[in-house]
Amino acid sequence: MRWLVLMLVLGNLGLWWLFSGPDDVERDSDASGRLPRVSELQTVPPPSAGESDVEAPEPAHSGTGTANEASEVAVGDVPGERRQESGPVTEADPALAEIPIPEPKPVQRYCFRLGWFDSEEAALALAGDLSTVAISEPEVEAQEFEQPPLHWVIIPPRSSRDAALELFRDVQRRGVDSYLVTRGEMENAISLGLFESRESAERVLEKRISENLPAVLELFPRNQIRYALAFEAAYSSGSQELDQARANYGHQFELVEINGCEGVATTKKSP
Repeated sequence: MRWLVLMLVLGNLGLWWLFSGPDDVERDSDASGRLPRVSELQTVPPPSAGESDVEAPEPAHSGTGTANEASEVAVGDVPGERRQESGPVTEADPALAEIPIPEPKPVQRYCFRLGWFDSEEAALALAGDLSTVAISEPEVEAQEFEQPPLHWVIIPPRSSRDAALELFRDVQRRGVDSYLVTRGEMENAISLGLFESRESAERVLEKRISENLPAVLELFPRNQIRYALAFEAAYSSGSQELDQARANYGHQFELVEINGCEGVATTKKSP
């Protein structure tokens, strides 16, 4: 009986020595695949003071949540991990900030002169149509043009108006085209016709002399007064609008003058 008890004690001591070392436990557990006993497991030490503030991650919900929801919860609860949130970029784009803003082109005042008009009234009629273009009050300018003189078959002036009227009635009774000059250097003369061709004038002169009319041949000056319209307009230097205006006026008028007005160009203001 004593031998049996002694053998059991020795057997227990041998087992205790066999499993007491950590290296042996790991080697035996790896070799045999046996799980260690509860008594052989080391307890986890309690967290230190610095780690006590970190909250333990909550377990993922089971049953109803998906795998993606569980992973999002786990990542959001990891201490020190910062999630990247999507949203519009609030910082200014450096590429946009470097784009230069073009400065407005300077505006130049241009002096226009358009012609010719046969009367002042015709020039003023165009001035009313330029209210949206002109930046100054349009002005009408008169200019005298010298023309080749006409050849004038005329009965020289009489000494008085009564003598001129008596001769004029006699010429009318003969059926000759004529009119009485009532003013100017040839006042109280009787005109028998104006001709551009000298040959035509000489033929008529010969005929009137043959009719016993004291006609002579004179030169009739015919300087012509024509009118132009002058105004100012503003355009950007080298703009297409200025080129278009020059082309349009060139088709409408014999005279088209567009020159820069004297003065300093100004910068066009934004509306």
